[in-house]
Amino acid sequence: GLAIIVAVGVAVYVKINSVGRDDHPPEAAV
Repeated sequence: GLAIIVAVGVAVYVKINSVGRDDHPPEAAV
């Protein structure tokens, strides 16, 4: 359902935004 699509979208968003950034853990972007 839609919830799965949203969950995947968030996971991809966090992954993309964590690339090349070592000043903070990926969890901080959530």
